[in-house]
Amino acid sequence: VPARGEGCQVPRHYLRLVGTAKGLVRGHLRLLEPRPGHSEDGSDTGTWVDCMDALEPRGHSISPICAHLLRVETMARTILVVEKETVFHRLLDEGLLERHRPCIVITARGFPDVPTRYLLRHLQETCARPRILTLVDFDAYGLAIAA
Repeated sequence: VPARGEGCQVPRHYLRLVGTAKGLVRGHLRLLEPRPGHSEDGSDTGTWVDCMDALEPRGHSISPICAHLLRVETMARTILVVEKETVFHRLLDEGLLERHRPCIVITARGFPDVPTRYLLRHLQETCARPRILTLVDFDAYGLAIAA
């Protein structure tokens, strides 16, 4: 897939060469996601997603079109990146978001895919100097995720 994007000299998300949603996010965060077929000039309003929505108690899927996010709104100063999905769900079940508000918890279900990394970078730029914490295994893969 990268060879096709390199030949066109554009990022692969502009060619819509993306995988399925892998990461999950939950917390005090609102995302303005573009509607399918949105305009690149930002004139389309998109759809607001509340990451504390009661209809998505297990987390919101980080969309492959995350590179086209129109806006991010959050008051969170702490972002927790969790390697394992089961630990992510356990933290949510134990009430982490209620005890440590406002915060955001993200998992990529292993090594982060491009949309998850893009969302993290977008959050880092949007939030005023957030604390980004990682909860990973102490092995080569976990240390690579933390780096």
